[in-house]
Amino acid sequence: MQLFEELKRRNVFRVGAAYVVAAWLLLQVADLVLENLDAPLWIMQVFMLAVAIGFPVVLMFAWVFEITPEGVKLDSEVDHETATTSYTGKRLNRAIMVMLVLAVAYLLTDKFFLRAEPDEPIVTEVAGETTAEAGTTPAERAAPSIAIIPFDNRSQLEDDRYFVAGIHDDLLTTVAQIGSLKVISRSSVERYATSSKSIPEIAGELGVTSVMEGSVQRSGDQVRINVQLIDAATDQHLWAETFDRELTAENLFAIQSEISEAIARELHATLSPREQARISQVPTRNTEAYESYMRGRILLETRHSADLEEALKQFRHAVALDPNFALAWVGMSVSAQFLVSYGSMSPTDAREISQIAVSRALEIDPELGEAYAAKAQLAQEIGDFSEAERLFRRAIELSPNSAPSYLWLGNQINDYPQRYAEAMENLEKAAELDPQSLVIRSNVAAHYLNIGRFDEAEQQYLAILDIDPGFAQAWFSLGNLYIAQGRLADALKARQQAYEVDPGNRFALSSQGLYWLHLDAPDQAWEIRNRLEELDPGGFGGHFVSALIAVYEHDGDLAREWFETVVERYPDFAIARDIGGHHFAYTSQPELARQWLMESNDSMLDPESRFLEAQLSSDHACLTGWALMETGDTVIGREIVDEAIRFIQQDLDNYVDHSERWPLPTCLAIAGDHDAALEALLQKAELGLLAFWWAESQASWWDPVRDDPRFLQVGEMVQAHVAAERDKLLNP
Repeated sequence: MQLFEELKRRNVFRVGAAYVVAAWLLLQVADLVLENLDAPLWIMQVFMLAVAIGFPVVLMFAWVFEITPEGVKLDSEVDHETATTSYTGKRLNRAIMVMLVLAVAYLLTDKFFLRAEPDEPIVTEVAGETTAEAGTTPAERAAPSIAIIPFDNRSQLEDDRYFVAGIHDDLLTTVAQIGSLKVISRSSVERYATSSKSIPEIAGELGVTSVMEGSVQRSGDQVRINVQLIDAATDQHLWAETFDRELTAENLFAIQSEISEAIARELHATLSPREQARISQVPTRNTEAYESYMRGRILLETRHSADLEEALKQFRHAVALDPNFALAWVGMSVSAQFLVSYGSMSPTDAREISQIAVSRALEIDPELGEAYAAKAQLAQEIGDFSEAERLFRRAIELSPNSAPSYLWLGNQINDYPQRYAEAMENLEKAAELDPQSLVIRSNVAAHYLNIGRFDEAEQQYLAILDIDPGFAQAWFSLGNLYIAQGRLADALKARQQAYEVDPGNRFALSSQGLYWLHLDAPDQAWEIRNRLEELDPGGFGGHFVSALIAVYEHDGDLAREWFETVVERYPDFAIARDIGGHHFAYTSQPELARQWLMESNDSMLDPESRFLEAQLSSDHACLTGWALMETGDTVIGREIVDEAIRFIQQDLDNYVDHSERWPLPTCLAIAGDHDAALEALLQKAELGLLAFWWAESQASWWDPVRDDPRFLQVGEMVQAHVAAERDKLLNP
């Protein structure tokens, strides 16, 4: 008790209180100043350490010294019978009061000015519409939604670029686990990394009610992550926080979890127990594995062959460091699958990698939505479409903000004419979650092509290429569009451009061989074949073009040899089996045609599914029907052909424009209605839609009308069209 009275007499308590308040104010000012100066993280840490060390020093000073009107004196030299102690206490009281007033003023300013909700109605123009708000919360104005803008790299070191981008990307993935919250994907928000647009402008373009921005600074084994959540309508802060932590994987995931919970809380989004558990997970405790994974994720988005190969290496490195890193296993699967479409990996090799990786990911985490989406792609590739759809829907259930899952599901449904509207709904949902994604926009354009809305498809592709002329996928898909319109020269130019911007994309090169054959230019097709052999000796691209050239030259034995070589070496290269089956049908080899076509799709013999298959792929169905009729299954074969004809003539116009693209002439000729077949054939010839006439014209079902003037006229029209298109390229 005596010690307490002595501490009180010497004003130690007052000095301590004054020091705490003053230190708090100084730290707030220092943090603001240093952050705006982009000062290294260690400066603030040193300042905080100095403040902490100063506290006991100041208390010791108060015990030993006394402030008097004559100056600072040792306590032992002061006459305590005078009013000196009271004098000092009053001065300290006034100092404490002043600092408390300043602290309260700072807190009130932060709360009521920096974060105030408007009292008066605010008029905001979002996405072309003007709306009035009256002091409502984001949840009251619209369903909660957020765009997380790429974080600033405060260290300015190039080596930290992937680290900062990865932190941002992983936070997006974590926040996307919240099903009641719409979260814009990375490929859309990354366009605003250096944008000078205001927060309301960005929010309007992305269709969200809130925006988060932030910065990351790495310094040695420390990291600082500074984030702030902003109401898009008022441009006012809803929440802000600075995280100073030791750089460990656990800390990074813990920060992401805290930020996700804060976002859910501030935007009034419902967070289920399962979602709470998911965002609190620690996928890996290995920091190096985490950084490799983040690099792979970013590279994966480009769809460029070289980046995809590097992404696969990064994911492999990540799982080597941490075999229980489920997300990295998913990255391995997806990058391998993409390398088939956008690179030079064989389907067989890709499937082997993907199956192992997906199985491992689901073994580690049975509720990982990304793993189900990757597994669905595998099911889709082997033709198990019902299983693929089930897996895609499971992926969406587990990861409701996964734009790729909606995209891939929409693309699968896009194969069914009766479900085109449903396919578009899924593609639009993907675009809503990732409105600036060129990949998604390209797939939306492909849907327009599929339903015959050619002008809209071309506008989409050209708009994409105006944004990024190096986006190979758009150039490649333009080739599909121009073939569907009979624009053979433009189709070849598009594929040439696709290969020019991405030389690792072998499909963009091998398809040029096919297009040169469409243009009746076998010498150029041989050049493509030779280039493929130089780039990839013995690869499937060179073999495939060799088989097509043999078909063009009517060398049936050589064509068969090449097709058999392709499917033997690359059994998962489904298109080779399909085209081989078509070739055997065109060259009157029904047993081989049946074998190859049925191996590609054996559901034609299933009474419950054969009619649906006849609608999904009419050309495949009619050729399969012909092969069945020629090999003893006359009734089944004729039923399939008749259903394909009925669907094209009666139902197809309900789903697509330009239904003349479909193979009605072939189906009618196989059915024996040659008069109707010739009329339909003339219509296609007038539109330049007989690109494969060089192969089909030799088919036996045209034998009864080879001398018919209309059949001869079709041949002349095709030759004239091909010559004109070829001249555009060879004699511009």
